[in-house]
Amino acid sequence: MCLASYGAALRAACAGIAATDAVIKGRFDNAFCSVRPLGHHAEPARAMGFLPVQQRGDRGASRSRCARTARVAIVDFDVHHGNGTEAAFSGDSRVLMCSFFQHSFYPFSGADNHASNMVNVPLPARTRTWPCARPSI
Repeated sequence: MCLASYGAALRAACAGIAATDAVIKGRFDNAFCSVRPLGHHAEPARAMGFLPVQQRGDRGASRSRCARTARVAIVDFDVHHGNGTEAAFSGDSRVLMCSFFQHSFYPFSGADNHASNMVNVPLPARTRTWPCARPSI
């Protein structure tokens, strides 16, 4: 945390919203945002992680944008499981979330998939090879 943390968090939230709006309006066919979402750890009724703002506002904005889109994917590649993002979108068929993380490590969750739109890939520390079979093309 530093003086710039709050501004960085707001820019991360706005990037997702702006990208989604640009796709909806037809300016782009797709979008990619390389940002850490505000609610990575913060759950709806429980603050967690080192994030300067709660997930509630981010979740509401993201959900309203996702409700108007056909396909949204969140790929969370982090040492920690994105339990807050999972809580926000679990069971929402418009959103696919894939979370790759070290297990068992903070927040000690994600060993299973709580909903059909959640793909959790818990990995042992210092994993060097892909844990799944290579898909055939």
